[in-house]
Amino acid sequence: MHENWKRNSVIVSLLYFLFAVVTLESATFSPAAAQVDSGTPSEDVIQKCSAQGWYGDPKQFSLDIDNQTYVVAYLIAGAKLNDMKVDQDRKSVIVDFVSESDGCLKIGLPKSMIDAQGRGYIVTADGRPQNFQQVSDSSQATQLHVSFINGTRQIEIQGSWLIPEFGPTLLFAALPIFVAISFARIMHRKMQ
Repeated sequence: MHENWKRNSVIVSLLYFLFAVVTLESATFSPAAAQVDSGTPSEDVIQKCSAQGWYGDPKQFSLDIDNQTYVVAYLIAGAKLNDMKVDQDRKSVIVDFVSESDGCLKIGLPKSMIDAQGRGYIVTADGRPQNFQQVSDSSQATQLHVSFINGTRQIEIQGSWLIPEFGPTLLFAALPIFVAISFARIMHRKMQ
């Protein structure tokens, strides 16, 4: 009886740990609460940014992630692009720039790199929630239009998934599970 209790408590502990990991990994944030404008650009900029499609030939920025190159199409008005990078922990693309006036960022995000399955994107300007428009969403890419005010330096676009799908978080979650299963098997063998 005592041996069954030990084995069952190890199994229950393991299941609880798995539940906690899955809950943390699948935590979502409400995009509705996040879409608060951090500033209002001029009406001209808003109209230009709201226009469907590109208002010129888009430029391309290459992002290298885990030995894979992803091409991001973009146009930026009212600013000069400094850099574009990804934050794998936050599942986001970060666009750094120097704004010269109120402006607009139009960006095409490859679905093979980032996606916002089920919850929508969350966009911030200098760390504050920012309104945006998702103007197209195909199987290949999602196009977002984000207007910003003069003085803005960074726009972050957070999705629910960013390559690699199974990054270091999964490794750190799997290691304790492996240890717990191994421990349970050893304990089970000793009890027999």
